[in-house]
Amino acid sequence: MHLLLSRHGIWYYRKTYLLSSGKRKEIRKSLRTRDKREAKQLAIKILLLSECPDSARKVTSQLITQEQLPSLSVCISNYIDANKHLWQERHQHRIKGVLSEIPSLILTKANVSTLKKKWLEGKSIATVNKCIGYCSMFYKWVESEYDGIENPFNGLKIKGHIENSRTAYTKDELHTFYTQALKLRDRGQELRDPQK
Repeated sequence: MHLLLSRHGIWYYRKTYLLSSGKRKEIRKSLRTRDKREAKQLAIKILLLSECPDSARKVTSQLITQEQLPSLSVCISNYIDANKHLWQERHQHRIKGVLSEIPSLILTKANVSTLKKKWLEGKSIATVNKCIGYCSMFYKWVESEYDGIENPFNGLKIKGHIENSRTAYTKDELHTFYTQALKLRDRGQELRDPQK
């Protein structure tokens, strides 16, 4: 895709030509948007308007369709392989387990909502937010590898307090813990000093 993101977050259309002298010439045009999806659509329109109909057909055929994308399992294994140097083995298994719950590579908001509800049934809010974070990182990687894929997990984390938080210990419970600790300490001293 002929897209360039400026340091200010604005998307530009960029086309590079090779002149007969062998030098390259670059044309940049501001798309006046910060939204990547909108920028892609605008860039395609510029390409279609600027080039002849034959090349326009080539451009539209180069756009990735769902049939040309690799399967979800291939994307997951490629993602794990590309980033395994960043994680411990246990963490890799955790991420792979969460990603294996995704039903397909291209998700609708309804799919994501169903997945989030499923996670909320058996997990705490903090754990669900971790799962959403793992999926969001995966889709950021997929976005960088393949055109035409959007991150459906972007900005989806759950806000609010954790519902299943523990209550504070009562005075009686604290007293019991303290007396048990004293007994264990005394027993440990008896085992170390058998003369007493």
